Amino acid sequence: MGKKRRMKRGGRKNRGSIIQQVVYKIQMIEHMGASRHKLKGVQMAQDRKAGKDINPARTPGISSGQTAMTYKRQACRFAEWARDRHGIRNITDVTPEMVKEYLQERQSAGDSPYSLHTYSAAINKVFDLRKKDYTTDLGYQLPPRKQKIIKRSRGDVDSDQNFSESKNQDLVNFCKAVGPRKTKELPNIKPKHISDDGCWVWIERGKGGGERWIRTCEGSENIVIDIKQKAINQGKDYLFDRCDIPSRMDGHGYRREYAQTRYKQLLQEMGTSVDDKQAFCKKYNIRHQRRGDQLRIHSVDKGRLCSEIVKTNDGQEYHRAALLVLSSWLGHCREGVVHRNYLR
Repeated sequence: MGKKRRMKRGGRKNRGSIIQQVVYKIQMIEHMGASRHKLKGVQMAQDRKAGKDINPARTPGISSGQTAMTYKRQACRFAEWARDRHGIRNITDVTPEMVKEYLQERQSAGDSPYSLHTYSAAINKVFDLRKKDYTTDLGYQLPPRKQKIIKRSRGDVDSDQNFSESKNQDLVNFCKAVGPRKTKELPNIKPKHISDDGCWVWIERGKGGGERWIRTCEGSENIVIDIKQKAINQGKDYLFDRCDIPSRMDGHGYRREYAQTRYKQLLQEMGTSVDDKQAFCKKYNIRHQRRGDQLRIHSVDKGRLCSEIVKTNDGQEYHRAALLVLSSWLGHCREGVVHRNYLR
């Protein structure tokens, strides 16, 4: 027989420290390898039944390894704060007032609205405090996330001085032509993953374990073919060895450059007439509905048919169909992520 768990005074089992409880809770809600589409359907059904706001992107657990790591780090950080500040020993004793106090402290310390939203999402997922909407349930209004405060791959930084594009020309050209993620996708691309004409690149395992095809930028096909042929001639299993990819390289910046170039090319391919746009949607298997001289495009962000134009709060306009195609090539499959983080 196995050892019996030691009982605390009063007959209660030892649940471990609050940090151990957070780690165990993360493990309990992980759904690695599960279909996110099915998980989203389960979550929407639960939210409708409970009268909560519907978020088409929300799932009942965590299906991404990177998200699990981020949530674990932030939830443990909050748990340590709650233990030291309020003497909390069990995750069930955490209250919304404590979370509100913690977020206010982090905001006063200078953390960005994007960071505050991450903290709030992680804490609500682990401590299960969400009733209707995690941005307002805690009695604390999270500050809005604005485009102008995004710093990633915007302008020159000190690390750019330690990376030479001329010494890594093939690497830079490939990233600009294809736009793969630097750490999760670029080191895993093999010569066989590139089509003979250089138009398509296969991503075998991207973010969250997903696989997809990427359409290279028009006019860059020969560059991709040359890089593929070099790897074959050198007998390499991969186009670029992981040790040959400098950590100082701004991979997201090249990925953003790819997105902007490809979006312009998609607009040219789409055309201006309704017939051309409808043919574009059929070509890329985008759900749509024609209404006279207008098209209704299925929005992944909103989960329903919407206008063909996406209008942002700062007055920018984007074509939803082109965003959907580009987002699938980038491995996001959400048009909002693309126009917020890549096209501006």
